Amino acid sequence: MAYKVIQIKEPIGYQEALDIQMRCFDMVDQRQYDGILLILEHKPVLTMGIRTDPNNLLVSKEYLETHGVELYRSDRGGDITFHGPGQIVAYPILRFRDFGLRLSDYMHQLEAVIIDTLATYNITGYRKDAFPGVWVDDTKICAIGVHAKRFITYHGLAFNVTTNKSYFDLINPCGITDYTISSMSDFYSNPNMNAVKQQVIDSFSSIFDVTFEPTTFDQL
Repeated sequence: MAYKVIQIKEPIGYQEALDIQMRCFDMVDQRQYDGILLILEHKPVLTMGIRTDPNNLLVSKEYLETHGVELYRSDRGGDITFHGPGQIVAYPILRFRDFGLRLSDYMHQLEAVIIDTLATYNITGYRKDAFPGVWVDDTKICAIGVHAKRFITYHGLAFNVTTNKSYFDLINPCGITDYTISSMSDFYSNPNMNAVKQQVIDSFSSIFDVTFEPTTFDQL
């Protein structure tokens, strides 16, 4: 068995990505693989986690349809957030107990992945105890929301790199009104998405102390 990483090159719809996640979940559940890491960007979509307050969606569903933004309810933790081009989404399908972790510890490991990634670009990221995710200069640069079943995780993190932040004006991101959203491009000029994606993978390998072997979904 092994750990695999799949990079999906073009922005993908939320439902299609969820279908891929669940097929990967079944493979890990059946112990065909130790774990699978998906790295991708979404087409514009708002997702509502299990703790979403409907008041945190600030526009109508009709407005979203007119502007080409999908809306989905999700079984991940947390409130409402945005996914779209320029944002690296990582979906690790892993048995967190294989790493001697509780679910809360696992979420801290996800934060550590992005903190490590940012550090390679001389950007200081940190966590706030009251708000899951990663922060830079009191702005939120990465959201985290996961779900676990039979001690296997899915969903994951969303890291703003060159994200169009105007989409976040449609919502109270993660239910937060006291802080603003940032992207890596606010702190580092013209980040290369492919290079940052590879660094995220390298940071996953470092933080979780495993090697993720590149593959495609068709090769699984």
